[in-house]
Amino acid sequence: MALVGPLLMALLFGVIEMGGLMKSHSSASHSVAMGARVAGIAGNDALADQSILASMSEETSGIPMGDIEYVIIWRALATGEAVPAACANAVTGGVVNTSSLGVYDGGVSSAGACNVYVKPGQPGGALDMATGAAAQPAAYYFGCSGPSDTAAAVKVDCKWAATNRKVAISPRGAAGNSIYADHLGVAIGSTHRYYTGFFGSTKTITGRAVVLLEPRIYSVEDSN
Repeated sequence: MALVGPLLMALLFGVIEMGGLMKSHSSASHSVAMGARVAGIAGNDALADQSILASMSEETSGIPMGDIEYVIIWRALATGEAVPAACANAVTGGVVNTSSLGVYDGGVSSAGACNVYVKPGQPGGALDMATGAAAQPAAYYFGCSGPSDTAAAVKVDCKWAATNRKVAISPRGAAGNSIYADHLGVAIGSTHRYYTGFFGSTKTITGRAVVLLEPRIYSVEDSN
């Protein structure tokens, strides 16, 4: 009988912790799936990142906003691709970024380019910016055309400008090569805090999804 109590407590703690962990994983998975779905439709709309982040905000109810460490939106090459190292390395400091952070696309939507949003769930972070809960309207923070944009200093999506994203397909582009729409990846990282400490104090939760942007143009020439 002396062993029954500790075993029951261990079982109870395990059920509680696993339930919380599954909730965090589910929220992360659903948020990137929704973000990718919206990204595919938004294509090269100037406010595409704003739409992506706003949709993700609706799916993160299982994660405390302050525990979302980052959201990364990057130019991928194929489904199943991991977050580029340079983009992951841009997540530093643990402080909300109020200017653009990530890897510049060179103005041509180059592979590996990304917009990085650090601590997006914090007050005034990217999720507040995207949903209109920040000090200024969403268009104040999003819709950058690149580093030379006159409002680049206050916009957070300048590294991979949405208007540079390729949404045309063609069987005969430059030098006779086929042209394809871009792949876009969405990733989230968060800190899960265990309730009882039975399995430790925290665990990092990540989720990612990659989608092919829906083609908007079909041409026999390079329309990108």
